[in-house]
Amino acid sequence: MNIITRISRCLDALKRCEDTGNEEWAKRHRSALEDLASRLPSGSGFDAGTTIDTERSKTDRIVLATSFHHMDEHGCYEGWSEHEIIVTPSLTSGFDLRVTGRNRNDIKEYIGEVFHSALGEALGGAHLEPLDGGEATRKEPDMETITIKVGAREREFGVFTTTAPKAYDYGGTIEFPEAHHPEELGRVVIIETSGVEYQRGRNASGLYGLVEAESYVVEAAEGWLWDRIFGRSS
Repeated sequence: MNIITRISRCLDALKRCEDTGNEEWAKRHRSALEDLASRLPSGSGFDAGTTIDTERSKTDRIVLATSFHHMDEHGCYEGWSEHEIIVTPSLTSGFDLRVTGRNRNDIKEYIGEVFHSALGEALGGAHLEPLDGGEATRKEPDMETITIKVGAREREFGVFTTTAPKAYDYGGTIEFPEAHHPEELGRVVIIETSGVEYQRGRNASGLYGLVEAESYVVEAAEGWLWDRIFGRSS
């Protein structure tokens, strides 16, 4: 997941928490946004850093504010220019951005290049925790998965418990209906590993969690997948 996608999901989660009065998680999302802002251009001309305008931003239109400290040919500072970076989704490039403000010293093209690179940067594992506070569910080397091979194609699934209603399910989610698990686990869902990150984003409401299932649940789900979905025994 890159930084701009993470910002969008944090904003969505923040607004959901504010709408539902969940101030505890709203504070956590504001803190996460501050951390993300600290990863945006700062120094080397962007001496006042970058802020995310949470009031004016939406999940599909993010507004960032920055300023650039200009220098003359002698290396002396000669003033600032103020800018906003407006980021919107793109079907071809992932996202587009537009830089506002005065084009002093033809700086806007440079600002656009710097921010495009920064916003497209991939985040490391420590920053991929679910936005609603559940445990990490991204694929790890030791994550228990189910691999089903049909002909030449292999499909890999993870098994999770969730407290979210069915309306939050990713399109490829399979619900495991067998009543073999304690009620407090919530629903058990089977998600193809390629869709786990997307599902986590859908659950980023501040109200629901998506947590990797216990080993015995994974084992039961594997037998069910082979038997019920693919019509064969493991």
